[in-house]
Order: sequence, then structure tokens, then C-alpha cells
Amino acid sequence: MRKRQVFKVMLACLGIIAILTLQGSPRVLQVLSKIGLGTDPVNTIQAFYAAVGKGDWREARALTTWDCWHDLEVRGQIKTWQTNLSQDRSWQFTGFTVQKATVQDRNAAIEGRAVWVSAVQIWPRSTQTVLLTKDMGGWRISKIDVKLSAQTVETFYSYLNSGQWDKARELILPDAWQSLAANQTLARVRQAQLSRTPIVSVYLHDVQESTSTAKILADLVWLNSSEVTVPVEIEVVNTAKGWVIKTINGTRAK
Repeated sequence: MRKRQVFKVMLACLGIIAILTLQGSPRVLQVLSKIGLGTDPVNTIQAFYAAVGKGDWREARALTTWDCWHDLEVRGQIKTWQTNLSQDRSWQFTGFTVQKATVQDRNAAIEGRAVWVSAVQIWPRSTQTVLLTKDMGGWRISKIDVKLSAQTVETFYSYLNSGQWDKARELILPDAWQSLAANQTLARVRQAQLSRTPIVSVYLHDVQESTSTAKILADLVWLNSSEVTVPVEIEVVNTAKGWVIKTINGTRAK
């Protein structure tokens, strides 16, 4: 009996030593994280970005796998978020809009957009595919695949609405820009700048992106005296300077 008690004490001591040795490890943080935060894949994404918006890196880290967090660090994404928080105190996360969801027993793929707002500047919506896996602690993010072509389109229309014409022209090929001028789209947007209200919003429905090209199906919602929705197909190409818009088919000033 005494030997059995001594053995249990030794096991307990070994467990304490292991925790102290590994304290701070991302895997231990995940094990010791709050139970229940990852009960649903979409809620996990919302909780992750909410933690990022608050600068709660311990909580954000606990909602990802070790490989995912390491990838975000290597790509510089964590540093970018930290810089945004330090330079813009009004920068905050307002929600993740789901466009498509595939959920299986222990794996999920959620396509959607992370929406950020700021009182200082316009932040484009970040279109992405978030992969998640389910373990004993619940759902955790295993990969965040940001579609840069979609981000280019959203940034382009953000620049148009805010009157940043030079920045907008950097994201579109000259022929496509001339087409927008010819069909009076640019003239309509310029006229709307007088009232200082956004006139066009872009809502992406489908993004098919390869390493060199992307095809995006979207709706342009024009706001004036009435709301007009125009379906468009946007072709984006990856150049030496990054992703730029090649064609916008279907857009026309109403």
C-alpha cells in the first residue's frame, strides 16, 4: 500500500515538473485555454479575430494550432496586426462574414471576410479561407489562407470611394482604367465625392485564384437616390508588383 502511494506521489511530481518545464509553450497554452471557446468553427473564427482586435495574443494563440500560429509569425501577419493596433487605436474587428462553409466531423473550411473598421482610414475587407480542425479542446484554426486577389479588388473600390485616385490606379491596368472612364463610372464616383458619401460597395461571391490569375464574381451595389446592384466578373492578374485588376466586365454607371 505504501509503495502504491509513493508511486502516485512520484507521478504527480513528474506532471508538475513537465508543466513547469513547458510553461509558455503554445501547445500547453492550448491545453490550458478556456473550455468551450472552440465549440463551433465559425464562433472560433469570430473569437480569434476578436482576440486579435483586443491585442489578446494569448487567447488568439490558444485558438490556433501550433503550425498555424508559427505560419502567421513567419509571414509577418502577427507583427502587422500588432503594428495596426499600436498606430491606430480606433482599429477594431466588427465581424467575420461567412460566404461558404463546409463542416465535417473533425475538419471545416470556412470562406468569408474579416471586416475591420477605423475612424482614421478605410480598411478593406479581408477575403480568406479558414481551415479548422477539431480536437479534445474543440475547434482550432489550422490555416488562414488570405486571397490577395480579392483583397486587391476590395481595396480598389475602397480607394475609389475615398477619392484616393492615385492609389486606385496602382491596382488596375491602364486599359481597364480607361474602360471605367469611357463608361462614365469614374465620373459618377467623382461627382459623389462632393457629398462625401460612399457610392459603390463591392460584395464578392466567388473567388477562383491560382498563382498567376484570379476570376472573381461579385456584385457592385450603387447607392444614390436608389440602390442598384450590378453583377460583374473581375479578372485579376499577379504581376511583379503584385495583384492588379485586368478587366471588369458588366460594370456600368446607371
